[in-house]
Amino acid sequence: MTKSIYAIGDCPVCPGSSYAIVLVSENNLVFFCPLCEVAWDKLPLELNGSNVLTLPEVAPNGVSLPDDELLSNSRVRAFVVTDAWCCEEVLKHIT
Repeated sequence: MTKSIYAIGDCPVCPGSSYAIVLVSENNLVFFCPLCEVAWDKLPLELNGSNVLTLPEVAPNGVSLPDDELLSNSRVRAFVVTDAWCCEEVLKHIT
């Protein structure tokens, strides 16, 4: 089964340069920017001193791509990412 890479929009750290990608850690959605490598464990993606985290901090046991059912049940509005560089960078972090 092929899974898509989904994003919820521009990364708030580097808007216009990369996306906030939707990933799964222990059955919870997490969000990650492959360019600046900032990660979030909840929405909204805000920038303040307490939530500038790395992917290992947000998902110490690794991440996977969400399936359509999990994404649909979460009610997170996301779109499929087709940017080749972004997809390639995200796949480097999938365990």
